Amino acid sequence: MYNNLKPDTMYEFILNHLWEAWTVVALLFLAAEVAAGDFFMTCFAVGAALSAIAALCGAGLYVTIGVFALCSLLCIFFVRPFVLKCLHSRRGERKSNADALIGRRAVVREAIPAGGAGYVAIDGDMWRSVSADGSGIPDEVIRRFAQDGPAREGRLGLYNVNLILKKYYGTDFGLHLRNNPEGGATVYALLPITRRETDA
Repeated sequence: MYNNLKPDTMYEFILNHLWEAWTVVALLFLAAEVAAGDFFMTCFAVGAALSAIAALCGAGLYVTIGVFALCSLLCIFFVRPFVLKCLHSRRGERKSNADALIGRRAVVREAIPAGGAGYVAIDGDMWRSVSADGSGIPDEVIRRFAQDGPAREGRLGLYNVNLILKKYYGTDFGLHLRNNPEGGATVYALLPITRRETDA
């Protein structure tokens, strides 16, 4: 039925189905917002939804385009900053990544021997868990790590990160391991600082 639409009939088709077209545009902007997540695309979705309502009330194409542009801009400049302020006001309270896992219930899926590693499940995700007694990293591992020796005994993650940093930034940079006198270990990442020159 719609396969043989010519430009003149396509224009008429859009005019006859204007509110549906604006509804589709609003849904597309909402789908894009899922990827963006910064409330920017939602402003356009609001503009398109209000244009669909205007079209339902009998407004023509150019009026709905004006409604879309005006409402989207008003939403971007007045509503979006307020929403972002409200969302980010609690940012300090929100935890992400590993910080969000502290205090959560974990189910051991693979035994974690003393001084070794195993796997635990937290909310359905598998995490590698390491048993730490505060003794730090064995001196042999630190020495071999400093000499860019091969990864052994389950320290592949540190070795790979160090290797990537050295390949990307050069051999003067990378990870450095050190045991603390009070127990535990510290991992330092030495990275170059680049400065941008700005026009004054």
